[in-house]
Amino acid sequence: MRTYLPQGATCLELRGAPDDGLRTGGLWHARKRWHLTGLHHEARADPSLRRERAGSVASWSYEPPFDDYNGDPSRFEDYLAIDDAGYGFYAIADSDAEVIGSYCFGEEARVPGQSSIDGVVDIGGGIRPDLVSNGIATSVFPAIIDFAASTFHPTAYRTFIASFNQRSTRLCLAAGFSVARVFEGPGCEFQEMLRPG
Repeated sequence: MRTYLPQGATCLELRGAPDDGLRTGGLWHARKRWHLTGLHHEARADPSLRRERAGSVASWSYEPPFDDYNGDPSRFEDYLAIDDAGYGFYAIADSDAEVIGSYCFGEEARVPGQSSIDGVVDIGGGIRPDLVSNGIATSVFPAIIDFAASTFHPTAYRTFIASFNQRSTRLCLAAGFSVARVFEGPGCEFQEMLRPG
């Protein structure tokens, strides 16, 4: 799945096991063997690991037409942004701490030119190119919504998806989103999708 990410992402971390001491601030998914927690917590202990993960996501390269979602390795710092409220980028890492995807909340998740809406949290994300269509986004997306609910307490969730990206559209429709409008964005047509909080 790939919803719009301006110049990259480093969004939620999946890692560990239920008894590994990572429960604080995270969500455990026992069947899928991953843990979701904010990367910014780990970054305080090891900023070089956070930079390494950001650089990894920034260097991802997708096949056309998804190449609009390619990152820019020279701008990996863009993937490090997290504000005091928790908006920004997070990594998705597997149990071996390997980055397999990313998600973001807030301004970083919006298509340029789109405004924030009070009470609505914007969500963006993507899966590493070699792992797309392996069911990762389908299993992770509910936990990302749960994380956003407990962190931001929104009245609604919003995402922007390039209209050609049918995989992401299907994922969001299955997660309870509906198309609110279609508009011309940078380089292509986008769908604004909403889900009640």
